[in-house]
Parts: sequence; C-alpha cells; structure tokens
Amino acid sequence: MISPDKVWVWAGPGNSLGPSVYGLGETAAYFGAKNVCAMWLPDTTQPGAALDTLTGFRRVIWDVTCTRWQGKICRIEGEDTDRIGFFEGASWSHGRGHESKEEAARIGKLSKTYPNIAGAILDYSFGGFASRGGTPQDLKEIHDALKAENPTLELRWMNFTNDLDEKWSDYLPYVDVISLWEPSPDNLENLEESVDRCARVFAGKPIVLGLFLVNYWARRMKPGETDKWQQHVDWALRPLAEDELQSQFETAARLLDGGKIAGISILAEALVDKFPETAEWVRAFLKKNCA
Repeated sequence: MISPDKVWVWAGPGNSLGPSVYGLGETAAYFGAKNVCAMWLPDTTQPGAALDTLTGFRRVIWDVTCTRWQGKICRIEGEDTDRIGFFEGASWSHGRGHESKEEAARIGKLSKTYPNIAGAILDYSFGGFASRGGTPQDLKEIHDALKAENPTLELRWMNFTNDLDEKWSDYLPYVDVISLWEPSPDNLENLEESVDRCARVFAGKPIVLGLFLVNYWARRMKPGETDKWQQHVDWALRPLAEDELQSQFETAARLLDGGKIAGISILAEALVDKFPETAEWVRAFLKKNCA
C-alpha cells in the first residue's frame, strides 16, 4: 500500500495548453496527496501569497528554476488566424541564473514563517543545467543560499532516466534528493532497472519517482502543421494509455513497498482538466492503493 504522506503533486498554474481551471494545490486535494511541489509560478507571484494557499499541506517543495511566462504566436486545430499562447521560459535559459540563488535564499527565510516548507527543486536534468551554463559552483551557491537560515531544508533535482551518468558527480554534493522521471512510455518496462541505476550512479540520494499523466514527446510537428494538443514543436501531450498508466503506477507502488524509492510525484495539476479521464484513473488507483 502507498502512504499518502509519500505522494506529491506538481502543482502549478498552467502549461502550453493554457491555464488550468484549478487553483494552486486544488488537484493535490483531488488526488488525496499530502504534499505539493509548487512549480512554474510566474515571477510576478509573491511567494507569500502562494504559500498562504498551501498551509493545509504537510510539506511543500518550492520551484527555484524561476519561470517567466512568455506570450508567443500559435495556432491550434487548423485555425487560419493567430492566437497568443503562453509558454514558460526558465531563468537559466535566458542568462539569469542568479535568480535561482536569490529565490532559494528567499524561500529559506520564508520557511521560518511557513514551517511546511520542506525545500526547493530545480526543474532541470544535469545535462540541461550544464548546457545552460550551470556549474557545480552555481549549484553549491543555490544549495547554500537555501540552507543559510534553515539547514534542514532539502534541495531536490529533477533528472531524466536517460541522463544518469557518473560525469555529474561534481554536482552531487549539493543535491539532497533526486526527482527521477522516465520520459518515454516505451521504457516503462525498464522503470525498476532505471531506479536501480539511479541508486548506483547517484549513490546515497533518496529517489522520488515521477509519474506522468501524458507523454510529452509523442511526436514532432512538421512545418506548418497544427495540432489540438500541441502548441510546441516538440511536445505532443498525448494522454498515456491505461496499460501504460497501470504499469507505471503499479511499478512505483512496488518500489515504494520495497524501499527503493522514497515517494512518488504526479505531473501535473494543470493537466487534470485537460485529460479528466486519465486523472480519474489515477485518483481511483490512489484511492484503492493508499492507506
């Protein structure tokens, strides 16, 4: 059985499909989760205002990737006129990586006021961080800023299963927990093997396993092509089939029961109203298997 205390929901206001009808943290309650990762909040959001809405959750992890939502021209469903869609752009993609250190320090201070703050997360794989100029020293500064006033806070790191490599060893001293994600449904049959490899390569780091509602990389659009669920050239946002959901969640439950992972994270709040049947399957699974 899955302990509700080990379930996290990545909660945030939207994605390329547009804003969600759900407010921050509302779908965590929908899934019965006790914990949230507050993700992708725009830089105009005051942390205190967001944290006030999350006081009922046991633990909160705060995204310090520092998102700025940007308007871009797009078309969907064969429309012959342009519309404005909103896409997230992280600070490290725009030469403003210092903002992560500043945000980490801010959240560290706020943890004195909001005791359910458990730490922070950077939403990059090691390869993605390094390709944007992020160095081990940069990560150390973020880590130290987060813990300056509250050493009990943890810094989590998002990493894909295809980026488990010993070459990132210089970064590891400044990461407390690995948030591990399998981006391809075709590899779900190897999920336990990927968790085992993560435990070997990133030895000593607890693993929280990410669970998708959709496949983000199902196809790539051709020039001039439009698609109802695809406003980004590389992201398809296809709901996972029921057998894929079942494989993913049953494997995660078994790994939790066996002590190989420390928790699960569900992605994501902003997709629940876009894919309600998928979300309902997940909620039913958790209701049946959580105790």
